[in-house]
Order: sequence, then structure tokens, then C-alpha cells
Amino acid sequence: MKLPSSRYRGVVAQQSGKWGAQIYKKNERIWLGTFCTEVEAAQTYDLAARCLHETNAVTNFSTCSKSDKVAKAELNFLRSHTTDDILSMLRRHTYDEELNRTRDMHQIQHLQCNNATTFMPNKSEDRELLFFKLISHGDVGQHSRLLIPRKHAQKHFPVFQKSSGVDHKGVMINCEDEEGRIWRFRYAYWSSSNNHVLNGGWTQFAKEKCLRPGDEVQFWRVTNEVGDVRLCIECHTSKAATFPSQPPLELPLSQPDKMIRLFGVNVYVLHDTGVFGKSAEQRTKNGSQNPLAN
Repeated sequence: MKLPSSRYRGVVAQQSGKWGAQIYKKNERIWLGTFCTEVEAAQTYDLAARCLHETNAVTNFSTCSKSDKVAKAELNFLRSHTTDDILSMLRRHTYDEELNRTRDMHQIQHLQCNNATTFMPNKSEDRELLFFKLISHGDVGQHSRLLIPRKHAQKHFPVFQKSSGVDHKGVMINCEDEEGRIWRFRYAYWSSSNNHVLNGGWTQFAKEKCLRPGDEVQFWRVTNEVGDVRLCIECHTSKAATFPSQPPLELPLSQPDKMIRLFGVNVYVLHDTGVFGKSAEQRTKNGSQNPLAN
């Protein structure tokens, strides 16, 4: 069965009845994702075209419907992010949420620019510490995930239920750092290990924040006077994060007194006290002979 062709640029029909969006850059096809309606796919193509070509982009819909202030804010948003970041937002369908959060953040920054050089919640905002997590070796190692304690995950993060329709890959959540930058993490539940984790963005966050084992990460809930709630994340470096290297243990250079074969392994008994405590002769005098020697 031949699929219908779309009247919009960069939109293709799918076998499932949905619509896909794609764009080409230097003869390379870039897939933008699958959408429920043809219009949504066309709008996604327009965003990708403006990201790649800015004012020279050929789009499906005109931007005249937007005010000059809104169009300028969106253009600044596109310019402040890399192409890969914008394309990633479009594929995950988080572009509008990210744009609105950034726009609100800039408005608050404008009101606070007289006395603040970095973004900080104003006095009218309510800050609540949800929990803190000490960074372990596994959080910044090869696993590329932040392990969330189960009691805090079930209390403050989305609850995964079979009837909720959430897939096994988890859900995307936004966290705002001390500088007002929004980070996107994927919150998921690993049924194999029964763990709640943050990944899909955590590796880059830990790298840029230079997190090490022993550092502390805090999660805050900030509510403004309007009632909007956002999740914030703060990093605190611990002085004990860097562990000094211990000098190697020097073993006494002594000849073994005797050798015992134990479970297929040669065990040597040294007559030098050294780090092994009393010698065999001293233990014999005290009446505490090795039962294996009998």
C-alpha cells in the first residue's frame, strides 16, 4: 500500500499512521522523530530549519504570527544552544518545555539583575530541600548514572506504574543548577537491580561540574509566588573528595619458616613477626599452635 505524501516540507508518512519529520544538511539525512499529527511534524521541521539556517531557513509556517519579542527570544534560545542540543530536544519532544523554562528564567533574571550577578531565587520564592546524595564511585564511574535512594525516589519523583503508560526507558525531567542552566536527565527504574537512577545527561553534568566521590548533590523544590514549581540541583564539593594515596605496604624480606598446602594454595609461615604478629615459635610457647600443623 502506497503511503500518502505530505503537503508540508520535511514531513513523511509512516506505516503506523503517524508522521515523521526529517531534514537534510550537506546531503545528510537527519531524523527528527515521529509525531501524532502532520502539523506537529511540520512545526518540528521548521524549528530544525531555523536552528540550522537561522533567518535563511525555508519553513512551512510563517513566524509573523509571533510577536517580535517572542520571535527574538526564540532565536536567542536557538543561538544559545548547540545544534545537537536542539535536535535532541525535538526528538524527545521537550523543546517547548525547555523554551518556556528558559524564557521564565530570563524574566526573573531581569528583575534581579540590580543586586545579583547569578541566578538565585528571590525572597518571594519558597525553597524546600528534598534530599541530598553523596557521590559514590559508581555515580561518576563507568555506570554513567546517579543512584537515587529508594525512599526519596518514591516520594519526590514520578511513580512508575503499568497503567501510567510510561515506557521502560523512563521519563525526562528538568533540573536547574545554581547558574540557572537547565539540565535534562532521564529518570528510570531498573527492575533488574531494583534501583532508581538518573542517566541520559548525568554523565555530562558530572563532567562539567567536576564531581568526585565524596561530593554532595542536593535536590530542591522551588515554588514562586504564582505557584509554578521547578526542580533545582546544587553541587557542593567536599574537602575529603580527593583521597591521598597510601604508601605501599612493605612486607618483611624474610625466609619462610615452613610451608602449608591449604586448598591447593601454598601458605608460607614466616618466623619474622613483622605484620603477621607473633612468630610460630612464640605461638608455640604460648600454647596456641596452628591446628593445621598437627
